[in-house]
Amino acid sequence: MLLSGDGSVSTFHRDIWGFWTAVEMNEGEKLWAWAESSEENTQIRKNLGPITSVSEFSKVFGVLLRPGDLFLMNPGAIHAVVTKGDSCALGMHFLLAETLAQSLILAKEDTMANHITNEDEKIRNSSRAFYFELCKVCLPLYGLMTEYSTYTHSKFN
Repeated sequence: MLLSGDGSVSTFHRDIWGFWTAVEMNEGEKLWAWAESSEENTQIRKNLGPITSVSEFSKVFGVLLRPGDLFLMNPGAIHAVVTKGDSCALGMHFLLAETLAQSLILAKEDTMANHITNEDEKIRNSSRAFYFELCKVCLPLYGLMTEYSTYTHSKFN
């Protein structure tokens, strides 16, 4: 459950671990903005930070979420959220087989060098163990076991 007070802001960031994001609004409104997906915008966010980057992104999209709206966001989307009025939303993260390889690459990058997520160091450090468990469980399930060493071999070096 996502509870936010009027005027709450989450500056531009990427959700950690390469998950898809789903948000269903129950009360209040949220302006959800995201940058066009590109390596250039990822570098802009890494270099300029969560606030200054917005004026440099190649393109920014937005949608106003109202009660009853369901919003799905793909892994790696750089986004920001502004809450209008007190709000309540249901949120969840999930993986899809079709984008698992991309999710694992993002998860590895996020746990190696957190330049664009909004997680603190303690969460990021505990993420390393989560990442390895994710690889051990997910890769064999989706017939990607041969890639296991590719995703884990470097041990974050």
